[in-house]
Amino acid sequence: MAWATIAKPVTPLAREILDFWFGPLPDATRDEWFRKDPAFDATIRDRFASAVEAALAGAFDAWRADPHGALAHVLLLDQFTRNIFRDTPRTFAG
Repeated sequence: MAWATIAKPVTPLAREILDFWFGPLPDATRDEWFRKDPAFDATIRDRFASAVEAALAGAFDAWRADPHGALAHVLLLDQFTRNIFRDTPRTFAG
């Protein structure tokens, strides 16, 4: 796993989020970040909707104590909400 070498271990869910979003190293950008892609949105919804809902309800706040956990938290509340709730007011819920 790309994020398995982090000095301070993150939770398996945070690692899954980071691995999904950033993909294998050394690539740090993905074409999907810059365009509307219903299939990509559906993948995020299928894999992470329950985690997004939990984060919106305040779960995973402890992740903010670690840089990589904080990044996974931001992805859930900012990027994943944009994909899951695209074109709705909930896009900016996080």
